[in-house]
Amino acid sequence: MEEVAATLITCCCAAPAERAWWGGMWADRMLNSAIEHQLIGANLATQADLERISDAWKEWAEDEDGWSSILHGEILYRVSSPAE
Repeated sequence: MEEVAATLITCCCAAPAERAWWGGMWADRMLNSAIEHQLIGANLATQADLERISDAWKEWAEDEDGWSSILHGEILYRVSSPAE
Protein backbone atom coordinates (compact mmCIF):
# COMPACT_ATOMS: atom_id res chain seq x y z
CA MET A 1 0.00 0.00 0.00
CA GLU A 2 1.26 3.47 -0.88
CA GLU A 3 0.30 6.69 0.82
CA VAL A 4 1.23 10.24 -0.18
CA ALA A 5 0.53 13.27 1.98
CA ALA A 6 1.39 16.90 1.31
CA THR A 7 1.56 19.35 4.18
CA LEU A 8 2.26 23.05 4.51
CA ILE A 9 3.16 25.15 7.52
CA THR A 10 3.29 28.93 7.49
CA CYS A 11 5.54 30.70 9.97
CA CYS A 12 5.26 34.40 10.70
CA CYS A 13 7.96 36.42 12.48
CA ALA A 14 6.53 39.68 13.71
CA ALA A 15 7.14 40.02 17.45
CA PRO A 16 10.24 41.99 18.49
CA ALA A 17 12.00 38.91 19.91
CA GLU A 18 11.28 36.89 16.75
CA ARG A 19 12.55 39.67 14.50
CA ALA A 20 15.65 40.12 16.65
CA TRP A 21 16.47 36.41 16.43
CA TRP A 22 15.67 35.94 12.73
CA GLY A 23 17.16 39.25 11.57
CA GLY A 24 20.24 38.84 13.74
CA MET A 25 20.82 35.31 12.49
CA TRP A 26 20.66 36.36 8.83
CA ALA A 27 22.68 39.52 9.42
CA ASP A 28 25.43 37.34 10.91
CA ARG A 29 25.17 34.65 8.22
CA MET A 30 25.70 37.22 5.46
CA LEU A 31 29.12 38.03 6.90
CA ASN A 32 30.23 34.94 8.84
CA SER A 33 29.19 31.73 7.13
CA ALA A 34 29.64 29.58 4.07
CA ILE A 35 27.00 31.71 2.33
CA GLU A 36 29.42 34.64 2.32
CA HIS A 37 32.18 32.58 0.70
CA GLN A 38 29.83 30.94 -1.80
CA LEU A 39 28.32 34.22 -3.00
CA ILE A 40 31.67 35.99 -3.28
CA GLY A 41 33.35 32.95 -4.86
CA ALA A 42 30.64 32.70 -7.50
CA ASN A 43 30.85 36.44 -8.19
CA LEU A 44 27.21 36.83 -7.19
CA ALA A 45 27.97 39.44 -4.52
CA THR A 46 30.78 41.58 -3.23
CA GLN A 47 31.76 42.02 0.40
CA ALA A 48 30.14 45.47 0.25
CA ASP A 49 26.90 43.90 -1.07
CA LEU A 50 26.83 41.44 1.81
CA GLU A 51 27.48 44.19 4.34
CA ARG A 52 24.49 46.13 2.95
CA ILE A 53 22.32 43.00 3.11
CA SER A 54 23.46 42.37 6.68
CA ASP A 55 22.62 45.96 7.63
CA ALA A 56 19.20 45.62 5.97
CA TRP A 57 18.43 42.53 8.10
CA LYS A 58 19.34 44.51 11.21
CA GLU A 59 17.12 47.42 10.14
CA TRP A 60 14.23 45.05 9.47
CA ALA A 61 14.65 43.43 12.89
CA GLU A 62 14.45 46.81 14.59
CA ASP A 63 11.41 48.05 12.64
CA GLU A 64 8.28 47.73 14.77
CA ASP A 65 6.23 47.23 11.58
CA GLY A 66 8.58 44.51 10.32
CA TRP A 67 7.32 40.99 9.70
CA SER A 68 8.08 38.04 7.45
CA SER A 69 6.21 34.94 6.43
CA ILE A 70 7.87 31.69 5.42
CA LEU A 71 6.19 28.67 3.84
CA HIS A 72 7.47 25.21 4.70
CA GLY A 73 6.17 22.42 2.49
CA GLU A 74 6.77 18.71 2.51
CA ILE A 75 5.61 15.61 0.73
CA LEU A 76 5.58 12.40 2.71
CA TYR A 77 5.57 9.12 0.81
CA ARG A 78 4.99 5.93 2.71
CA VAL A 79 5.05 2.39 1.43
CA SER A 80 3.58 -0.25 3.73
CA SER A 81 4.67 -3.85 3.61
CA PRO A 82 1.99 -6.41 2.67
CA ALA A 83 1.91 -7.65 6.29
CA GLU A 84 0.67 -4.28 7.59
